[in-house]
This record gives sequence, structure tokens and C-alpha cells, in this order.
Amino acid sequence: WLFLSLFLFLTCVGAGLYTRSSFTDYWLEAKQQLDEVTYNFQPESADLPLNINASTQSVLEASPVVVLATADQESEFHGKSFLTEMKVEKILKNNGSLTGDRIVVCEPIDLLPTKEVPGMQGTGYTMCPTVLGTVSRTKIVKDQQYLLMLENLYPNEQESKLPSYLLVHSPYAKLILNSANNAQNYSKPLWPISYKDASKYEILLQDTNQVQTFYRMKTELLSQLNLK
Repeated sequence: WLFLSLFLFLTCVGAGLYTRSSFTDYWLEAKQQLDEVTYNFQPESADLPLNINASTQSVLEASPVVVLATADQESEFHGKSFLTEMKVEKILKNNGSLTGDRIVVCEPIDLLPTKEVPGMQGTGYTMCPTVLGTVSRTKIVKDQQYLLMLENLYPNEQESKLPSYLLVHSPYAKLILNSANNAQNYSKPLWPISYKDASKYEILLQDTNQVQTFYRMKTELLSQLNLK
């Protein structure tokens, strides 16, 4: 876990510091043609560390900060990661690092021209989650409220303009309280999936048993946090 946290820290912070104009150009172009942006999730057979069977207690214990928050502005792409500023509506758990009502959340998701993604063809751009075990999660989108399980992005001595966090390494790190999807009406996502279609999901699963487990666990988490 320590190695994974360090890797995620270097991915998000390093990418944020090492920003080329091409990164910005990619996202500027992609936003103009979102209908042609795909989301490169991987089947769960290639995503073995998904940890779908984790207990609610273990998920909450692994989350130093738990909040309800909404992205009230667009994400910014910084090369291999997206940084999203969000408004915190409710703090459910706090390790003392969260002050005020605004945070930045880092998601290790790359953005590449589709033709540069192995196994894919076509024009436009493709979003590629880069950390094994999180490649079934979908990206945070503007104006959607989420329940977020977070860990600190920066070391204790590092200062930032706003409290900055990573989603914890769990399929339950980003949940939509009012999602229209549930275990009964869940529609199996096709690969490749468009970014717009992927944004309608909390998680992209193709195995029926994993879908059932995910929504059962989600219900238990919401209940334990007195959100349902």
C-alpha cells in the first residue's frame, strides 16, 4: 500500500509539475469533440486487484477523508492525470487535513490520441486509467455529486493552495448517491465505450456477480454512513 500510494503521488504530482503544451492541447481538442472521445476500461479478467469483495469496514478504515462533494468546474488535464476542483457539501470523516469547503481530487487517467492506444483504432482521443485495480472506475464529471473516499495527495509537510487528495485504491472510492443504475437494471458496458456513455456509470463491470456485489456493498456503505 505504501508503494502504491507513492506511485500514485508521483503520477499525479509529477504529471502536474511536468506539463507540456501538448497535454493542454489534447484536452482542449478533446473537449471540442467529446462524441469522439472513448474510455478505455479493461475487463475485470485483466483487473485482478479490483478488491470488489472488500468489507465496508476495510474501505472506511483505508479512507482518511470521506466527503460528499460536487465538481462545480471542469477537470484540468496535467499529463497522465486529471485534477478536479470540487465543492465539499458534507464531511463524513476527516483526518484533520481538510479545512474549508473546497478540495482538489487527482485521478490517474491519461488522455491520448486514439491511434496511439494499443489495440484501438480511429480518430479522436481516448481516456486511459493508468493504475491497475482502478481501471473499471469512471472519471469525475462536472455537476455530479459524489461520495468520495480519499487519501492525502501530498506529504504532510507539503503545502498546496487547496487540500488535495487521491481517491483510495478501491472500486468504492467514488459513488453516486442518486445513480439511476442498480443491480437490477445494470446494462453491461460494451468495449470500447464512449466517454459520454461511460460517464453514466459509477463503475464499468461485465461480470454479473461483481455487479451484484458492488451494489450490495454500496448500499451497506451508504447505510453505515447514514446516507440511506
